[in-house]
Amino acid sequence: NVLNENDVNYSLLLDSLTIEAAIFYKEQLELRDIKENLESIIAQLETLGLEIQFISKWKALLKSDNLTELQNTLEKATRLYDEKSQSIIVETRRQAIKKALKEAGYEVNDGMETAWVENGRLVVKKAKNALYGVEFMSPKNLSRIQARVVADENRKNERTPSLDKAQEEVWCDEFDDIKGILENEDLSIFIDKAQEVGSVKLKEVPLDKSYIRSEKKIKRGRKL
Repeated sequence: NVLNENDVNYSLLLDSLTIEAAIFYKEQLELRDIKENLESIIAQLETLGLEIQFISKWKALLKSDNLTELQNTLEKATRLYDEKSQSIIVETRRQAIKKALKEAGYEVNDGMETAWVENGRLVVKKAKNALYGVEFMSPKNLSRIQARVVADENRKNERTPSLDKAQEEVWCDEFDDIKGILENEDLSIFIDKAQEVGSVKLKEVPLDKSYIRSEKKIKRGRKL
């Protein structure tokens, strides 16, 4: 319709058209921004190398002008990317730490990894020295890790305060080596807090199941 300046409602009609034009322009800008963001997040999802069945549907939606559906899809895609990329980052960290521990001579098997993922706790030891180990505590995203030397609770008679302290000193040297291995994997370690060697009594945990079994056999033999 053509506006007539002589129309008694001319001013009202003009204002109404101006408002409609402003709303249309705003919606077009929102559509453009949402489509650009959705296209970008889809591209980022594809770089993860995962099979995601929704992607073809999301790509087709880029041709739509349904603002609400596009916005909802963008939120879903962004949330999915955050979850998947975080999972990959965490697994990369976990594998790098596992590799570094193995190179330092510690035993890490699949069962330990599973417990680490589920419980946020990993205890490792060296095959040649089951008297001591190292305990790692961390949240599931491995953003922070607490590491400390632990001792076998079933072999207290073999330990002395000086031996405990010496083992902590050994771990400090090994930690520097592990830190270097991780940095070669592009993973940096920042130390928030470090306890002075010998300042805290070692935590005691069961380290060697074979030792516990053999000890039980000995006790049974004595009863007989």
